[in-house]
Amino acid sequence: MTWFERCSLSSQSSESWKVPLLRRMLLLLLLWPLTRALQTREKVLVLPGGGLFFWWQLGAMSRIRQEPAFKDVKVVGTSAGALAALCGRGGVEFDEALKLAIKLADDGGVWTRGRLGLAGIWGDMIRVWLDELLPDDAADLCKDTNFVVLQRKRLWYRRQLATDFQSKKDLIDAALASAHVPFFLDGRLNANWRNTKCIDGSFRLLKTKRSNSLIRGTDLKELVFVDYSLDPQVQLKKEKVFKLPKDGDSHTIEAYLSSLGDRGYQWADTELRKGKANSDLGHLLLR
Repeated sequence: MTWFERCSLSSQSSESWKVPLLRRMLLLLLLWPLTRALQTREKVLVLPGGGLFFWWQLGAMSRIRQEPAFKDVKVVGTSAGALAALCGRGGVEFDEALKLAIKLADDGGVWTRGRLGLAGIWGDMIRVWLDELLPDDAADLCKDTNFVVLQRKRLWYRRQLATDFQSKKDLIDAALASAHVPFFLDGRLNANWRNTKCIDGSFRLLKTKRSNSLIRGTDLKELVFVDYSLDPQVQLKKEKVFKLPKDGDSHTIEAYLSSLGDRGYQWADTELRKGKANSDLGHLLLR
Protein backbone atom coordinates (compact mmCIF):
# COMPACT_ATOMS: atom_id res chain seq x y z
CA MET A 1 0.00 0.00 0.00
CA THR A 2 1.35 3.33 -1.01
CA TRP A 3 1.85 6.25 1.31
CA PHE A 4 -0.97 8.13 -0.44
CA GLU A 5 -3.42 5.24 0.12
CA ARG A 6 -2.52 4.99 3.82
CA CYS A 7 -3.14 8.73 4.27
CA SER A 8 -6.48 8.42 2.48
CA LEU A 9 -7.65 5.60 4.79
CA SER A 10 -6.49 7.54 7.82
CA SER A 11 -8.44 10.57 6.70
CA GLN A 12 -11.60 8.51 6.20
CA SER A 13 -11.34 6.93 9.67
CA SER A 14 -10.89 10.33 11.31
CA GLU A 15 -13.96 11.62 9.53
CA SER A 16 -15.93 8.57 10.66
CA TRP A 17 -15.54 9.39 14.40
CA LYS A 18 -16.24 13.08 13.88
CA VAL A 19 -19.78 12.42 12.63
CA PRO A 20 -21.18 10.67 15.75
CA LEU A 21 -19.39 13.20 17.99
CA LEU A 22 -20.99 16.09 16.14
CA ARG A 23 -24.35 14.38 16.35
CA ARG A 24 -24.02 13.95 20.11
CA MET A 25 -23.00 17.57 20.57
CA LEU A 26 -25.95 18.75 18.49
CA LEU A 27 -28.33 16.51 20.44
CA LEU A 28 -27.06 17.86 23.78
CA LEU A 29 -27.43 21.41 22.52
CA LEU A 30 -31.03 20.79 21.51
CA LEU A 31 -31.94 18.99 24.74
CA TRP A 32 -30.22 21.42 27.14
CA PRO A 33 -33.24 23.72 27.62
CA LEU A 34 -35.45 20.69 28.21
CA THR A 35 -33.13 19.18 30.81
CA ARG A 36 -32.96 22.52 32.62
CA ALA A 37 -36.74 22.75 32.64
CA LEU A 38 -37.09 19.22 34.01
CA GLN A 39 -34.72 19.81 36.92
CA THR A 40 -36.44 20.15 40.29
CA ARG A 41 -36.54 23.77 41.36
CA GLU A 42 -36.03 23.96 45.11
CA LYS A 43 -38.67 26.11 46.79
CA VAL A 44 -37.59 28.33 49.68
CA LEU A 45 -40.01 29.90 52.15
CA VAL A 46 -38.69 33.36 53.05
CA LEU A 47 -39.73 35.39 56.11
CA PRO A 48 -38.36 38.96 55.93
CA GLY A 49 -38.23 41.34 58.88
CA GLY A 50 -41.44 42.95 60.08
CA GLY A 51 -41.16 44.31 63.64
CA LEU A 52 -44.50 43.82 65.41
CA PHE A 53 -45.73 41.94 62.36
CA PHE A 54 -43.70 39.04 63.68
CA TRP A 55 -47.04 38.08 65.23
CA TRP A 56 -48.68 38.18 61.79
CA GLN A 57 -45.92 35.89 60.47
CA LEU A 58 -46.27 33.53 63.44
CA GLY A 59 -50.01 33.29 62.76
CA ALA A 60 -49.28 32.53 59.09
CA MET A 61 -46.74 29.88 60.09
CA SER A 62 -49.34 28.28 62.38
CA ARG A 63 -51.44 27.59 59.29
CA ILE A 64 -48.54 26.74 56.98
CA ARG A 65 -47.08 24.07 59.25
CA GLN A 66 -50.38 22.17 59.13
CA GLU A 67 -49.49 21.11 55.58
CA PRO A 68 -47.59 17.78 55.46
CA ALA A 69 -45.21 19.12 52.80
CA PHE A 70 -43.95 21.83 55.15
CA LYS A 71 -41.45 19.44 56.72
CA ASP A 72 -39.66 19.14 53.36
CA VAL A 73 -39.45 22.88 52.65
CA LYS A 74 -36.37 25.00 53.31
CA VAL A 75 -37.09 28.11 55.41
CA VAL A 76 -35.01 31.30 55.52
CA GLY A 77 -35.77 34.15 57.93
CA THR A 78 -34.20 37.46 58.84
CA SER A 79 -34.74 39.81 61.78
CA ALA A 80 -38.24 39.25 63.21
CA GLY A 81 -38.75 36.79 60.36
CA ALA A 82 -35.92 34.67 61.77
CA LEU A 83 -37.80 34.40 65.07
CA ALA A 84 -41.01 33.50 63.24
CA ALA A 85 -39.18 30.90 61.14
CA LEU A 86 -37.65 29.43 64.28
CA CYS A 87 -40.98 29.26 66.11
CA GLY A 88 -42.80 27.88 63.07
CA ARG A 89 -40.26 25.14 62.49
CA GLY A 90 -39.95 24.45 66.22
CA GLY A 91 -43.67 23.82 66.63
CA VAL A 92 -44.35 26.78 68.93
CA GLU A 93 -48.06 27.41 69.53
CA PHE A 94 -49.24 30.98 68.90
CA ASP A 95 -51.39 31.37 72.03
CA GLU A 96 -48.68 29.96 74.29
CA ALA A 97 -46.06 32.27 72.74
CA LEU A 98 -48.25 35.37 73.17
CA LYS A 99 -49.23 34.61 76.76
CA LEU A 100 -45.60 34.06 77.75
CA ALA A 101 -44.51 37.26 75.98
CA ILE A 102 -47.14 39.30 77.86
CA LYS A 103 -46.15 37.67 81.16
CA LEU A 104 -42.47 38.46 80.62
CA ALA A 105 -43.37 42.04 79.73
CA ASP A 106 -45.48 42.35 82.87
CA ASP A 107 -42.72 40.88 85.06
CA GLY A 108 -40.17 43.21 83.44
CA GLY A 109 -42.28 46.30 84.10
CA VAL A 110 -42.36 47.17 80.40
CA TRP A 111 -45.68 49.03 80.65
CA THR A 112 -44.33 51.39 83.36
CA ARG A 113 -41.08 52.32 81.61
CA GLY A 114 -42.66 55.03 79.49
CA ARG A 115 -40.91 55.70 76.21
CA LEU A 116 -38.11 53.30 77.12
CA GLY A 117 -40.48 50.35 76.86
CA LEU A 118 -38.45 47.34 75.75
CA ALA A 119 -35.24 49.28 75.11
CA GLY A 120 -32.19 47.60 76.62
CA ILE A 121 -34.08 44.64 78.12
CA TRP A 122 -35.77 43.09 75.09
CA GLY A 123 -32.86 40.86 74.07
CA ASP A 124 -32.73 38.99 77.39
CA MET A 125 -36.51 38.67 77.39
CA ILE A 126 -36.52 37.10 73.92
CA ARG A 127 -33.81 34.64 74.97
CA VAL A 128 -35.80 33.51 78.02
CA TRP A 129 -38.96 33.39 75.88
CA LEU A 130 -37.37 31.20 73.20
CA ASP A 131 -35.62 28.94 75.70
CA GLU A 132 -38.92 28.19 77.42
CA LEU A 133 -40.98 27.75 74.25
CA LEU A 134 -38.64 25.64 72.12
CA PRO A 135 -38.20 21.89 72.69
CA ASP A 136 -34.79 20.48 73.54
CA ASP A 137 -34.43 19.01 70.04
CA ALA A 138 -35.09 22.37 68.35
CA ALA A 139 -31.73 22.28 66.54
CA ASP A 140 -32.72 19.01 64.84
CA LEU A 141 -36.17 20.36 63.95
CA CYS A 142 -34.54 23.42 62.36
CA LYS A 143 -31.97 21.58 60.24
CA ASP A 144 -33.55 23.02 57.07
CA THR A 145 -33.90 26.52 58.53
CA ASN A 146 -31.41 29.36 57.91
CA PHE A 147 -31.17 32.87 59.30
CA VAL A 148 -29.73 35.90 57.53
CA VAL A 149 -27.23 37.81 59.68
CA LEU A 150 -24.83 40.64 59.04
CA GLN A 151 -21.38 39.54 60.21
CA ARG A 152 -18.74 42.10 61.10
CA LYS A 153 -15.77 42.03 58.73
CA ARG A 154 -13.28 44.59 60.03
CA LEU A 155 -14.90 47.94 59.17
CA TRP A 156 -18.03 46.66 57.41
CA TYR A 157 -20.72 44.00 57.65
CA ARG A 158 -21.28 41.18 55.22
CA ARG A 159 -24.52 39.24 54.89
CA GLN A 160 -24.19 35.56 55.78
CA LEU A 161 -26.48 32.60 56.27
CA ALA A 162 -26.49 31.06 59.73
CA THR A 163 -27.06 27.32 59.44
CA ASP A 164 -26.00 23.87 60.70
CA PHE A 165 -26.97 24.54 64.31
CA GLN A 166 -25.13 22.44 66.87
CA SER A 167 -27.47 22.86 69.82
CA LYS A 168 -30.57 24.64 71.04
CA LYS A 169 -28.38 27.45 72.44
CA ASP A 170 -26.51 27.80 69.15
CA LEU A 171 -29.87 28.02 67.36
CA ILE A 172 -31.20 30.72 69.69
CA ASP A 173 -27.92 32.67 69.49
CA ALA A 174 -28.17 32.69 65.68
CA ALA A 175 -31.81 33.84 65.68
CA LEU A 176 -31.03 36.63 68.14
CA ALA A 177 -28.05 37.69 66.02
CA SER A 178 -30.32 37.94 62.98
CA ALA A 179 -32.78 40.09 64.98
CA HIS A 180 -30.21 42.22 66.81
CA VAL A 181 -31.08 45.90 66.53
CA PRO A 182 -27.91 47.69 67.75
CA PHE A 183 -28.19 49.14 71.28
CA PHE A 184 -31.97 48.71 71.43
CA LEU A 185 -32.11 45.01 72.32
CA ASP A 186 -29.49 44.87 75.06
CA GLY A 187 -27.49 48.10 74.96
CA ARG A 188 -24.74 46.55 72.80
CA LEU A 189 -23.73 47.40 69.26
CA ASN A 190 -23.34 43.77 68.20
CA ALA A 191 -24.67 40.35 69.06
CA ASN A 192 -22.24 37.49 69.44
CA TRP A 193 -22.73 34.29 67.44
CA ARG A 194 -19.96 31.70 67.23
CA ASN A 195 -17.41 34.29 68.33
CA THR A 196 -18.35 36.69 65.52
CA LYS A 197 -20.04 40.07 65.83
CA CYS A 198 -23.40 40.32 64.09
CA ILE A 199 -26.34 42.69 63.69
CA ASP A 200 -29.86 42.52 62.29
CA GLY A 201 -29.80 40.73 58.94
CA SER A 202 -32.50 42.91 57.37
CA PHE A 203 -30.54 46.18 57.50
CA ARG A 204 -29.12 45.58 54.02
CA LEU A 205 -31.95 43.38 52.77
CA LEU A 206 -33.75 46.09 50.84
CA LYS A 207 -37.41 45.55 50.08
CA THR A 208 -36.79 45.88 46.36
CA LYS A 209 -33.99 43.30 46.49
CA ARG A 210 -35.45 40.57 48.64
CA SER A 211 -34.75 37.93 45.99
CA ASN A 212 -31.05 38.33 46.68
CA SER A 213 -28.34 35.95 45.60
CA LEU A 214 -27.51 34.87 49.15
CA ILE A 215 -30.93 33.30 49.71
CA ARG A 216 -31.42 32.15 46.14
CA GLY A 217 -27.97 30.61 45.80
CA THR A 218 -28.68 29.29 42.32
CA ASP A 219 -31.27 29.92 39.64
CA LEU A 220 -32.84 26.57 40.56
CA LYS A 221 -34.44 28.06 43.67
CA GLU A 222 -37.77 29.84 43.82
CA LEU A 223 -38.56 32.17 46.73
CA VAL A 224 -42.02 32.25 48.29
CA PHE A 225 -42.51 35.11 50.76
CA VAL A 226 -44.49 35.16 53.99
CA ASP A 227 -44.75 38.93 54.19
CA TYR A 228 -47.44 41.09 55.82
CA SER A 229 -47.21 43.57 52.92
CA LEU A 230 -48.83 40.89 50.72
CA ASP A 231 -51.93 40.84 52.93
CA PRO A 232 -54.71 43.17 51.69
CA GLN A 233 -56.08 43.34 55.24
CA VAL A 234 -52.96 45.09 56.50
CA GLN A 235 -53.22 48.88 56.23
CA LEU A 236 -49.59 49.73 55.63
CA LYS A 237 -50.03 53.48 56.09
CA LYS A 238 -51.94 53.22 59.38
CA GLU A 239 -50.39 50.23 61.12
CA LYS A 240 -46.88 50.86 62.35
CA VAL A 241 -44.23 48.17 62.23
CA PHE A 242 -42.54 49.28 65.46
CA LYS A 243 -45.32 51.07 67.34
CA LEU A 244 -47.95 49.60 69.65
CA PRO A 245 -51.43 51.15 69.99
CA LYS A 246 -51.47 54.32 72.08
CA ASP A 247 -52.39 54.14 75.76
CA GLY A 248 -52.48 50.38 75.62
CA ASP A 249 -52.30 48.17 78.71
CA SER A 250 -51.30 44.52 78.58
CA HIS A 251 -54.86 43.40 77.78
CA THR A 252 -55.42 45.73 74.84
CA ILE A 253 -51.93 45.04 73.48
CA GLU A 254 -52.46 41.28 73.81
CA ALA A 255 -55.73 41.63 71.89
CA TYR A 256 -54.01 43.66 69.16
CA LEU A 257 -51.15 41.19 68.74
CA SER A 258 -53.64 38.31 68.73
CA SER A 259 -55.55 40.05 65.92
CA LEU A 260 -52.31 40.26 63.92
CA GLY A 261 -51.87 36.52 64.35
CA ASP A 262 -55.45 35.87 63.24
CA ARG A 263 -54.91 37.92 60.09
CA GLY A 264 -51.68 36.10 59.30
CA TYR A 265 -53.42 32.75 59.71
CA GLN A 266 -56.31 33.88 57.48
CA TRP A 267 -53.91 35.13 54.80
CA ALA A 268 -52.06 31.81 54.65
CA ASP A 269 -55.33 29.87 54.67
CA THR A 270 -56.72 32.00 51.83
CA GLU A 271 -53.57 31.52 49.77
CA LEU A 272 -53.68 27.77 50.24
CA ARG A 273 -57.39 27.63 49.36
CA LYS A 274 -56.59 29.25 46.02
CA GLY A 275 -54.95 25.98 45.05
CA LYS A 276 -51.65 24.96 43.58
CA ALA A 277 -52.14 26.76 40.27
CA ASN A 278 -53.22 30.16 41.62
CA SER A 279 -50.93 30.78 44.60
CA ASP A 280 -47.19 30.65 45.13
CA LEU A 281 -47.77 29.35 48.65
CA GLY A 282 -50.17 26.73 47.32
CA HIS A 283 -47.70 25.71 44.64
CA LEU A 284 -45.04 25.31 47.33
CA LEU A 285 -47.02 23.24 49.81
CA LEU A 286 -49.89 21.49 48.04
CA ARG A 287 -49.33 18.11 46.44
